[in-house]
Amino acid sequence: MNRTALRARWVRDGLAEDAADAAADMVAAEKWGADATGFGPWLVERKTFDKAHLRDLYLCFACLEGAPAAVEHFLASVLRPAARRAPAEARDDLVGRLSERLLVGAKPRLASYAGRSALSAWVAMVVKREVVDAKRTSERRGQDGHGDDTGQWSRLLSGGVPGLESDVAGRQAGRALDQALRAALSELPASERALLQRHYLRGEPHHRLAEEHGVPRSTMALRLTRLRDALLHRVKELLLEGGVSPRSLSSFIRAGRRALDERFDGDQGPPTARGAKR
Repeated sequence: MNRTALRARWVRDGLAEDAADAAADMVAAEKWGADATGFGPWLVERKTFDKAHLRDLYLCFACLEGAPAAVEHFLASVLRPAARRAPAEARDDLVGRLSERLLVGAKPRLASYAGRSALSAWVAMVVKREVVDAKRTSERRGQDGHGDDTGQWSRLLSGGVPGLESDVAGRQAGRALDQALRAALSELPASERALLQRHYLRGEPHHRLAEEHGVPRSTMALRLTRLRDALLHRVKELLLEGGVSPRSLSSFIRAGRRALDERFDGDQGPPTARGAKR
């Protein structure tokens, strides 16, 4: 649809003529590859937007429409620069977590951008809140004893190493299990580690996590199952490297799955895990 036709359609949709003119010019200038037909009605929904931020609004619209060029530009030019306010070691996790919340799901947060300020400033505020919340969460976990969950994981998985607490070899294996768990968990991105902890240690049901992340329940259940299995396989690998005998670990994966899955009843545990071949 050409500029004139787009403008006329948007005016019929309720967009003011001066805003329709500016928006049509913006669409012509910015080639994001999105179908711009719905941009006018989308602007109408944002009644108090500032025309000075039309470029930002069109970028948001194109991202929400799934235009790859727009998403790439948003990540590179808006989100990643804003994430520089986070500690260097946390930036990649922060970008991954926020890109999912801003762009994915039934209600992506980017849809709430109303164009009353620059998009860069709006995203910077989102990042600032996320950094503050993460810091507070970390402090609370430190205060209530959840700063290091290795002990909880170790108690759950110790049944997978026969004789773990019965003799000298078992005590050595117990120390190796703690070390392997700590190392394996530290290798995970913070967002994946948090999912495992919240579900398998703290009992948060997968449907609640799915709603929070804006994904179907089945997707979250599968993600949790894959993360669980990846953690178990990595721990087993580290235990073998640490000198625990293969014979002692012959049932580790199967026992670990059972120990984690049996902590839940009903729909709290991953359904795919319960029916999976062990």
